[in-house]
Formats: sequence, C-alpha cells, structure tokens
Amino acid sequence: MQEVRLVDLSQSPHWPVELQKYYDIHSESIQRLNSIYGYEVMSIPPLHNLLLRTEASILLSLPSDQQHPVAQRDVLGRSLLHVALDLGLETIITNLLNLSDEPTSIIDHFGRSPLHIACCGASHKIIKLLLDKGADANMLDMDIRSPLFYAARQGNEAVITLLCRNGASINARDVSWQTPLFYAARGGHEAIVKLLLKNSANVDWKDLSGWTPLFCAAEGGHRAVAKLLLDNGARIDSKIGPDWTPLFFAIRGGHDAVVKLLLKNGAGVNSKTGSGWTPLLCAADRGHEAVVELLLENGADVNTKIGYGWTSLFYAVEGGHVSVIKLLLENGADVNSKAGCGLTPLQCAMERGHEAVVKLLLENGAGVNLKDRLDWTPLPYAITEDH
Repeated sequence: MQEVRLVDLSQSPHWPVELQKYYDIHSESIQRLNSIYGYEVMSIPPLHNLLLRTEASILLSLPSDQQHPVAQRDVLGRSLLHVALDLGLETIITNLLNLSDEPTSIIDHFGRSPLHIACCGASHKIIKLLLDKGADANMLDMDIRSPLFYAARQGNEAVITLLCRNGASINARDVSWQTPLFYAARGGHEAIVKLLLKNSANVDWKDLSGWTPLFCAAEGGHRAVAKLLLDNGARIDSKIGPDWTPLFFAIRGGHDAVVKLLLKNGAGVNSKTGSGWTPLLCAADRGHEAVVELLLENGADVNTKIGYGWTSLFYAVEGGHVSVIKLLLENGADVNSKAGCGLTPLQCAMERGHEAVVKLLLENGAGVNLKDRLDWTPLPYAITEDH
C-alpha cells in the first residue's frame, strides 16, 4: 500500500463538487459530511487525489498493479472505484473493474457499494457493467437502502428497468419503512412511479409515520404522480398524526392543481383534523387564494370555527391576506364573528396593524364599537401595539 499523504482542501477544487454527490435526503448524513468536511487538512490517498485533480491520465499510465482499486480507502471509506464513479470517469471505471472481481462488493463508511454510487448518475453502460461483474442489486447501505432507492430518487427509468431485471426488490423498505415508490413520488418522477407500479409496488404502503406515497406527491405538488397513484388505488383518506389527509398537505403547499384533483376524487372538503382544522382554515391561514377559491367552489363551510372560536376569516386577517379576506367575505364569511374571548376580525386586524385589511373589513360592515370580554373596542388594540 502506498503512503498516504496530506492534501490541503483549498488546493483541491474538485473536492467540494465530489463531496456534494454524497449529500443525502436524510439530514444526519449531511451532518456526518459536514463534520468531515470541516477539517482543515484531510488524508487523501495519492491515487484518489489524481482523480480529484483531474489527472486520470497519469493513473492510466501506471502499471496495473499500482491501480488496484481495493488497496486504498479515503476518509469516507471509499475505494478508488467509488471516487471514479463519483466523477463519472468511465475509462477508469472500466479499467478498475477489469483488474479485479472484488470492487463491486466494497462499501464505504455510509454502507454504499459502487452500484449505489453509480445509481446517482452513472450511465446505463456502467451500471450494466457493474451488474455483469457481480454487483448485488439488493445490497443495503447504512439507512437500509438498496441501489433502487438511489435510482428512484434520480428518476432514471432505464436504470430502474435494469435493476428490476437483475432482481431488485420493488417493495424494499429503508430505515423509516419507505419504499422506492416514496422516493419517486417525492421527486415527481411520473415515469418511474408508473414503472414501479407496473412491477407491483405497494401503492398504499405506510412508513413509520403513517405516510403513503400519495402524501409525498401531494406535499410536493406533483399532480401527474398523484393521479397515477389514485388511478392505481391509492386511498385518498389516509391519515397521519392528528388526522391530516393528503389534501391538507397539498393545501399547505398551495398546490391548487393537486387540491383540485383530490377534491374531484372525493377528498372531504369539510373534513376535520383532530384539533378541528378544516381545509379552508388551513388555506386561509397560508394565504393561498387559488386554493381558497377552489374549496369555496366545492362547498367549504366558510364560518366553521376551530376550538377557540376562530373562523377562516380570522386566520386570513391575522396574516394580512387581503385577496383571501375579500373572497371569504364575498362567500358569506361573518365579518363580526366573535372568538371565544370576544375578539372580532376587526380587532385582530387593528392589533396586527394591517391597514388595508381594516379598510376592507369596515367597507364590509365590521362593527367599530363591538367589545371583547375585557370591554375593549377595536381602537385600544391599535393603540397598545403603537399602530
């Protein structure tokens, strides 16, 4: 084994780029990388350094016994083959694979095999070569993910087809019990979702938090993916936590196209969470005008109150969402509704200092002398907050 020398990170411009390919969905992996990248000086094997410095031609000129891919590991535990795959150096990759049968089973400190890395962006040709050399399509990294998870996240249809032909488990579960279908749905990869479903992916599988792939599609605003999942039997009324359905996640992100799709497929427009939230309350709170309009058109109750007496109008007023307030008022929102403490929308607007909202409420009949339980009218609310 050659002597490992120290290399100053500042002199290795390709190091940050190469490191980014290891950034992962899970924050704990990013934290591990940050702690490693935080060192001022890092040990990098000489052959790895040649690749990082784009001096692959020098490596190719070395005798084959000095190019052995197993002999050296860097601080991330990667072999020369891992690094070559990271950088997309196909000639080097081919040479290394021809030198030994060992490299395909080598794992780094994250439990990733060369095939895992290849599925992050290598060509179909390289992935086929790895599989032909004996790479295990179901090898798991430290988060219990097979290469198929990586390919699903990247959205590479040809690679996924190749992995499936080589025995990749479609319904494998990672550490949080998510399957590759979750990763594809979250990324909005319609073709991948279709391919996985065609290969019997479980459309309604729940992870440890109760999420299904439909939640991922709804949260990301991926209408085409959500439609595919629904067409294949995904439950529209699945709930997580305090009874939140996919509709709430689509609303929270302001994804009106997904909201429209879910409503068309039977999502409850006046459904309630465990704490009393309705879709309209959520949309008004976020200030999503298009979503509010959709919900109202589909029969949302404009004056439903949450536990402490707030209606959708209160939430829109608090956020200063003028266009939403106008919509709510046009659809019958009670401008003088009172919360449990006697607070009115006008008092709320005065307290927040939303001048345009105050004007709109007054134009729509808000009572200027209505009092809360402390006998306060709207004016003291503005005075105490220096508005």
